[in-house]
Amino acid sequence: MKKFVYSLFAISILVLHGCGDDEAEQQVQIQQDLDAGNYTAVIRELEEDASTEEEYMALAAAYMQKAGLGLADLIRVIADATAVENDFDAFASFVQSVGERSSTSSLQDLRKSANYFQNVVPNCLSYDLSSSQQDACLYFGLTQVMQAANTISYMAGDIESFGNTLENDAKLQSLACAMEYAFDATLNSLECSVLPRGEVVFANGVGYESISVFVDAQEFEHLLSTDGALKHTVITNGYCTTDDFATRVEDKSAQNYDPYTYHVCPLNEATAADELSTETFMVSAFNDGIEAVSTVATDDMQRDIDEFKCDLLGGYYYGGGACSANLSQEITVTQVIEYINKNN
Repeated sequence: MKKFVYSLFAISILVLHGCGDDEAEQQVQIQQDLDAGNYTAVIRELEEDASTEEEYMALAAAYMQKAGLGLADLIRVIADATAVENDFDAFASFVQSVGERSSTSSLQDLRKSANYFQNVVPNCLSYDLSSSQQDACLYFGLTQVMQAANTISYMAGDIESFGNTLENDAKLQSLACAMEYAFDATLNSLECSVLPRGEVVFANGVGYESISVFVDAQEFEHLLSTDGALKHTVITNGYCTTDDFATRVEDKSAQNYDPYTYHVCPLNEATAADELSTETFMVSAFNDGIEAVSTVATDDMQRDIDEFKCDLLGGYYYGGGACSANLSQEITVTQVIEYINKNN
């Protein structure tokens, strides 16, 4: 099984060196909590005062667990997605696995995890990385790839159908159309149509352009943010009123949903416009993740990541690292849109 899951790649987070008995005991307890999946205990113990590489690594691992997959589980899921007996698109299979394990806070948790890994090593392209910094770069890269997969699962109507070209997820199709509209407002598609709805301002004071996307006689609302001349599709979760994020509900049909006061609810509730966009979490995260992983990955893991990238580039993966597309290029917004359409 992928050389026993990459020869049981170093999963232990903490390194005990030169510390007193009390500190060593605390680190052993933290490692035991991580091994047991007790991420709340690790976050509670470390988050307020974390200052060392070991503590940052432990917090990053805890937030990965909170997002749905611990480090060991994540590596196994990647290995399973790219297994020879898997007849599906490898990255689509990975998206399904991540989506089945995700929670409503997964993307925020993964962002926190990535930030803690970056506290250990801000630049994975640096030379002379220590062993713990190499681990941090690997885990940071995997966290970024997991963010890209999680974003698709967030925005899908039924993630179990993703990758099955015989089933159409109209909600996910509407996302591809919204991304294309944000990229080029002269959208000309037989698959959908877009109707601008004007500005919507939420309780945090952040305003968005609301659009309705029509697919298969169904209407889906999407929010666009503006960054200079660029527009981005905003990651949303459920529905809420503009004056209170506490009104957020997952299923509008099960609530007293008023289309005039309820809108798709942005995942970001912060007052600062630190926007969570599909382009950031799918395009930038995937490119940054691949770059970080490539600096330290084993040969088996590099081939798995290459297969994921080959899928997103629209190429055919022959195995052994060979892809019909040029793997040296970065993923673009257009390629992500085409990938969503192909698997939907």
